Amino acid sequence: MKSFIRDEDGPTTAEYAVMLALMVIVVVGALSTFTGSIGGLFQSVADATSDTGGVDPERARGSANVR
Repeated sequence: MKSFIRDEDGPTTAEYAVMLALMVIVVVGALSTFTGSIGGLFQSVADATSDTGGVDPERARGSANVR
């Protein structure tokens, strides 16, 4: 029992657990903060690219064969 109390591996494990918990809190906080802005960014890119009408595959093939 005395050797268990004097063993220093316990506090090291507890410190790692606290660091991991803090990292999880930071990641969850960052994701919840930036989720809306990242979603808005992707939506604006999708809207901008859909307005171009895309590339007609027949025209794309035909323009490559023009000499």
